[in-house]
Order: sequence, then structure tokens, then C-alpha cells
Amino acid sequence: MIRRWPQRALALALLAPLWRDRWHLHPHDHDGQAHLHLHQHRTRADHAHDHAARAYATPIFVGMVHGLAGSAALMLLVLATVRTLWEGLAYVLSFGLGSIMAMGLLGTIMSLPVMWSTARGQRALVAVQAAASLSSILLGVVTLAAQLPLLSLP
Repeated sequence: MIRRWPQRALALALLAPLWRDRWHLHPHDHDGQAHLHLHQHRTRADHAHDHAARAYATPIFVGMVHGLAGSAALMLLVLATVRTLWEGLAYVLSFGLGSIMAMGLLGTIMSLPVMWSTARGQRALVAVQAAASLSSILLGVVTLAAQLPLLSLP
């Protein structure tokens, strides 16, 4: 049976900041064009401390956890075959450095459309963001659909 508490915990972790920061939609007007903005009330004039450290630390730790979760099985599989401590350390070091370089290269390549669109204006940026969002949703739906036969209970 599949346990549902990890999914519920993740959902609560994702929804908690929306509740805490009081996110909501509100109407707004630019040059006579009315539209909705996603808006929050957490940041106020008296909210003067620096969030930079947390803003950088959170993605790093989330990335580390995801990296460990994604590659731990592969690393353990290979580490079970090494004969000495030094071989194991060399493998972990080379695997880690290779992963960092590959992820850095992939991140750089993936940032190119955003940098290109930023230089070409708001419409191009929104189009790239929409394409990235829809691609992510499509990938998630395809991945979930591929897993549905595995999730069916006997």
C-alpha cells in the first residue's frame, strides 16, 4: 500500500507560505488596462531585516536533498562494489564533482531562454515562463500517467 502522509506533508509545506504571507489576487490598473495581480501582505515598511541568507540557503538545501534522493541509490550500488576506502572516496568525489558540473551546465543552458526573453521585453519573458510552466505540467502528467498501472491496488 502506498503511504499518503509524505504527499500530504509536502502539500502542507507548499501551502503554508501562501497562508502565512496572505497571498491573494487583487485588481490592478496599468495604463487603462485592468488585470489581476498575485499579491501578498507579508512585506511591510517595518519589515526591514535581510532575507538574502535564507533566500540563498533554501534552494541550496532543497537541491542537496533532491540530489541525494535521486542519486543515493546509484551511489550505494557502486559503493557496494569498491574494495577499499580510498576507491570509495575517489568514486564519491568524482561522482559529486561530475554531478555539480553537469547540473551547472544544464542550469546555464536552461537559463539562456530566460536571459534572451528578458532582453526582448515583458511579452517574451511571459511567453518563455508560460512555455516552461506548461512543459513542467506536461512532464508531470506524462510521468504520472506512466505510473498509474503501478499505483493500482490489487
